[in-house]
Amino acid sequence: DNYFKGVLVLDDVRGILFHQEYYDKIRVKDFMRYSPYFIADINDTMENIIQKFKGVDRYTIIMVDDGKYVGCMSRANVFLAYQHYVQETSDE
Repeated sequence: DNYFKGVLVLDDVRGILFHQEYYDKIRVKDFMRYSPYFIADINDTMENIIQKFKGVDRYTIIMVDDGKYVGCMSRANVFLAYQHYVQETSDE
């Protein structure tokens, strides 16, 4: 149904990634993270989204619409768009 359930972080599973004896014992949900810091609603303000990126090593935020996954927003693209906006408004 495309509902966002959480994030799987590679660093969390790196230690078992190549141990096939765990493949049928461990479930993705055992490592899944869900946090409001990882997600934003498409109706959130850009200020709110930028705050989620500030001061952390997070490079992508999951975008949802009423709880349903719609895509990702990258830190680089947000700050590049902001930089262009500042340049355009300062030229005017």
